[in-house]
Amino acid sequence: MKSLPTIDIASTDFLVDLRRMELREVANPANKITFYDLRDNGDHLVLLYDTETRNAYRGPGRDLTETGKIKIIRLPPLDQLDSFTYTLLQSRQDSRLNQLQRAARLFESSPESCPAQRKKTK
Repeated sequence: MKSLPTIDIASTDFLVDLRRMELREVANPANKITFYDLRDNGDHLVLLYDTETRNAYRGPGRDLTETGKIKIIRLPPLDQLDSFTYTLLQSRQDSRLNQLQRAARLFESSPESCPAQRKKTK
């Protein structure tokens, strides 16, 4: 079985797990950053990263500038984070690939276009 690739985020190593849609801290596997915390900017992904919690920033406002503890991290797109798994999911037409792509776009979407925000109609 292929080992998961790692990525350095502000001097902390994370495993890239496309199948589980998360980045998992190598030293503390309970610390996970979901792909829903990433923003797709076309040629790269953006993460607002809290260096104290070593996780995605969870405070108010998503359009922040960097502060002492908040860093704006630029990550490669999904197909470059783990090209092997991305290609595997793509070749199998795995629904997780669509979920990954949608997850990274949620911050760019209006509430009406996000399935979780839509009102159900009968």
